[in-house]
Amino acid sequence: LGFLVDFLSHAAIVGFMAGAAVTIALQQLRGLLGIEDFTRETDIVSVMKSASGSAHHG
Repeated sequence: LGFLVDFLSHAAIVGFMAGAAVTIALQQLRGLLGIEDFTRETDIVSVMKSASGSAHHG
């Protein structure tokens, strides 16, 4: 299946890899920041508010 990548443009491959990296990084925020109530419906604004609140309270 690796030969199929030869038919994709470099920009498409880079975009896919960047999207995968961002997705994985966001999924790791829960453990990294110690967020308890993190679900699929949690938006990034709530995560950042929770993270900043945790940082201020120690």
